[in-house]
Amino acid sequence: MNHWQIWIDTGGTFTDCLARDPQGKLHRTKVLSSSKLRGKIESADQKLARISHGWGMQKDIFGGYEFRIPEAGFRSEVVSFKNDRLEIKDPLPGDIVGKDFQISSGEEAPLLAARLITRTPLDQKFPELKMRLGTTKGTNALLEHKGDTPALIITNGFADLPLIGNQQRPDLFALNIQKPEPLHKEVLEVDERIDEKGEVLQSIGDNDLDAIRQFCEKNELSNVAIATLHSYKNPEHEQRIAKALEEKGVKYITQSAELSSQIKFQQRTETAIVNAYLLPVLDAYLDNIRGKIGKLKIMTSAGGLSPDHLFQPKDSLFSGPAGGVVAASYISRQTGIDNIITFDMGGTSSD
Repeated sequence: MNHWQIWIDTGGTFTDCLARDPQGKLHRTKVLSSSKLRGKIESADQKLARISHGWGMQKDIFGGYEFRIPEAGFRSEVVSFKNDRLEIKDPLPGDIVGKDFQISSGEEAPLLAARLITRTPLDQKFPELKMRLGTTKGTNALLEHKGDTPALIITNGFADLPLIGNQQRPDLFALNIQKPEPLHKEVLEVDERIDEKGEVLQSIGDNDLDAIRQFCEKNELSNVAIATLHSYKNPEHEQRIAKALEEKGVKYITQSAELSSQIKFQQRTETAIVNAYLLPVLDAYLDNIRGKIGKLKIMTSAGGLSPDHLFQPKDSLFSGPAGGVVAASYISRQTGIDNIITFDMGGTSSD
């Protein structure tokens, strides 16, 4: 083996990294998912600070990292790191002994963890490596309502479908029913129809496509979910709508038929909306990672790995628990234990 193998699990609070180097030796590290390394200032003199930390690192790889003392409102840049001493670009303020500081590479937590493991400075390329990534980025964005609200284009007559849902109610006899806020905003209905066999009953006309383009311009859309009736049998209309959106420069387009081949229109529509809601968040996150490393595969809710170019955000929602179940199942088989319970507690949610 002439490359690094790196396995990373990013949660809401911590990111854990396990790696095998080209010689077969295992390494591990743990960093904050905020991508910051923290420590305490023991003494300071001009641009030099003696620090205590738990990074397990003595090699000088931190040149160019941002240096901050939040309590003092001080920010500068790391010049060098040696023998538990940080040299800073600017003179340090007074009365900072005993205060906490943090440094950051300005990258996502998986990249910071990979730099610590491989001892790679910011001004150098990573060695050849393959990364396997599990992340709760999408799960947390959904739970904390920090996604990007998409518009919805849907078959005429079904604008209220996501709001009506499947009529399931957690409290059957509640008189004051509290419904969650929808993840989408503007809705455009399109006069089109495909039957249950995939035959076109009503085509999308030029007027409909013009209405879609005007809808984009009026609302300045950059994120749209598309769901048409029976598109799992024939995705032609969703594809035509997507093409019209692309022509208007819409960056994020989710087609329900590309995500799910199931017959149930309501579930497929909800899946498209959730995927669109998370797509900008996950795309930006993964783009920041994939641009600096080699091969990247991502854990899915099925407990398997997906190449990053085939990955869809909706596939990551239960990837944490799924990975735990796969690992626990493997261990149970090795130990001869038939009945097991898995428990996954993160900083945001527990499964």
